[in-house]
Amino acid sequence: MGPKTQLLNYGLIGNGQTCALVSREGSMDWLCMPAFDSSFVFDKLLDAENGACFSIQPVNMDRYSVQQAYEKNSNVLITTYQSAKDTFRIHDFMPRWEIWDGSRAHAPMEVYRYVEVLAGEPEVTIHFQCHLNYTNDTLQSSILDHATILFQRETEKLYLTSDISPPRHHHAATHPAKSIGIFCFVLRRTRS
Repeated sequence: MGPKTQLLNYGLIGNGQTCALVSREGSMDWLCMPAFDSSFVFDKLLDAENGACFSIQPVNMDRYSVQQAYEKNSNVLITTYQSAKDTFRIHDFMPRWEIWDGSRAHAPMEVYRYVEVLAGEPEVTIHFQCHLNYTNDTLQSSILDHATILFQRETEKLYLTSDISPPRHHHAATHPAKSIGIFCFVLRRTRS
């Protein structure tokens, strides 16, 4: 047998302009934004050790069973985590809707990750690292307000907005979901 092969087990979300791959472990490992031929934001799929990703994972992941499925008649990916005491879901999607006359669609450069606690008091670890313009260079980052972090490289900007306070180091934090209940992250990319 040849070199070791790795099973790729990902859910796909998209809006007709681009798409992202989300693992069963809650990690968004691939995203080009704003279009399929744009530079990547997350590239962990290509480099498991140094690649960028946006992960929301339960503390003690080995205690959870995981199921991944799509909401009926939609491209909303739902990943459900269940342990003996705790259950929560992550809803991942990219918005797209028809303009009122049905002649065209609007697909903003946004990704939504919505976490819903169903039972217990799970703790989750949130890790966010992004790349812009095919570089591993450190990005300038700043907290804009109580809910938004701006990542910037030259004219490229990436905003991470959430209804929980951003961590001081912008990259990883553990949150007790019991005090949050439901929380949402919105990722938006712009060019100056």
